[in-house]
Amino acid sequence: MRHFIRGGPAVSSPSHTQPLQDTTRSFYSGSLFGQKLITALFSPPRCEYTLLQAWTSSDIGTSDLWTNCSIINGGYRCDGASTGEWIQAVQALMILSIIFSCLALFLFFCQLFTLQKGGRFFITGTFQIIASLFVMSGAIIYTVMSPEWVPDTDEFGYSYILAWVAFPMALISGLIYVILRKRE
Repeated sequence: MRHFIRGGPAVSSPSHTQPLQDTTRSFYSGSLFGQKLITALFSPPRCEYTLLQAWTSSDIGTSDLWTNCSIINGGYRCDGASTGEWIQAVQALMILSIIFSCLALFLFFCQLFTLQKGGRFFITGTFQIIASLFVMSGAIIYTVMSPEWVPDTDEFGYSYILAWVAFPMALISGLIYVILRKRE
């Protein structure tokens, strides 16, 4: 790699810095790839499973944020979820988490093309961290308030577990965004 000094002879950079630069470049490329992988893996499934699938289940039915389904006389019957304030808060928080996570992804691509070299993705990271806090808040409210609504015999479903897994993953994703610098 050669650097030119204005008005002077060409000066070669020391060859011992090249492996360090390649390692740093590989690290940032790997971090960016990992960040996109985390976002791709946990944003769409969080959307699908949070809104459509069971948060609690039992032998006679399932419950999610929107419906309570049960097996009655061999038939499957689904009723709307209760209109209690707490379930509406959980619904709103999960929808907000999806919106903020999608906005973070959109903002990342906007910042990728507009951010100066060496700049950090603070706005993107902030939106992703807020999305993670929405998921955490919704899962906490559901955990605390569900005993009033769900029988003790029911078990938490995979969507409930996925919400708790999505929280730290979205938080880590947001922190990676904040730490990540645009490559030069």
